[in-house]
Amino acid sequence: MHKYLDDNLFPDELNPDYSKADTNDIYKLIHLLCLPEMKIFMDTTRLLAKHTNDLVGEICNYIKHGKLLQTAVLLLAAQEHIRGSKRNGNSKEDGFGDIIKYISEHTSSIKLDVGIKN
Repeated sequence: MHKYLDDNLFPDELNPDYSKADTNDIYKLIHLLCLPEMKIFMDTTRLLAKHTNDLVGEICNYIKHGKLLQTAVLLLAAQEHIRGSKRNGNSKEDGFGDIIKYISEHTSSIKLDVGIKN
């Protein structure tokens, strides 16, 4: 999946005017992840996330190390698992709140892979 996304998400990386911080890339990433061809990969990611003990911690680790593509995939695929649920007596907390708190507390130490235009 990673190779597919790299090939289709950032085709102009060799262009000298290219910047990974382009907002259109975010929309393109969401579009690519929602394509029918990605269903099996997203289902696999969803299944792995379901059996991961500390999914929110793993996402925070990805954010900390600037792994934005992996973070986006996990957030999209496992949003139901991350989101708190009070159905059927389950009182699981909302993991998105923990992720936002982590980002706000560690903003200065988060490494972002952002290209700079010269």
